[in-house]
Amino acid sequence: MASIGVVQSCFSTRNGTPRQPLVVPLARATVSLDLARVPAEALDGLVGYSHCWILYVFHLNTDLDKMWNDPARSKLKAKVRVPRLKGGKMGVLATRSPHRPNPIGLSVAKVEAVDGHSLLLSGVDLVDGTPVLDIKPYLPYSDSVKAAAIPDWLEFDGALAVESVHFSDALHFCTFRLLEACTIALCFGR
Repeated sequence: MASIGVVQSCFSTRNGTPRQPLVVPLARATVSLDLARVPAEALDGLVGYSHCWILYVFHLNTDLDKMWNDPARSKLKAKVRVPRLKGGKMGVLATRSPHRPNPIGLSVAKVEAVDGHSLLLSGVDLVDGTPVLDIKPYLPYSDSVKAAAIPDWLEFDGALAVESVHFSDALHFCTFRLLEACTIALCFGR
């Protein structure tokens, strides 16, 4: 199996990249196809869909070389720490952890445009340089399960809990002052 393209993303490292797709709707990325493997015409018609699935390799896993080159030396952790459980552990296959028996990820993203051999996406949780294995259109009638259930540890007050970041008033003030200074510098060429 070989990648069909690579992601150019606004996220350069694992740290700071959203853990789930669509959490940051403005996060942008481009998937550029490897024209030696997949012609640009393979993207024809994809722009008619609002969303697509991106199947990819978790290429920044620390154990990746062992997984591919010497699987016997790779030690799969059956349980991983889950942020939602505040340090508690859960079976790796019951989580979205990138540290999996096979380091394959699946993300849904909004299709913004197709430009030649490139697919422009938003709402991504993909790190820059991520190898893409496949792209498939999102089909609401078959990809969305209306009566799907999730475990209690993912719910908060009966709703799916989505963590958000809150900044202190002091940080907001500093950010405002920084933006103000940048605006003055741009306007007056300082």
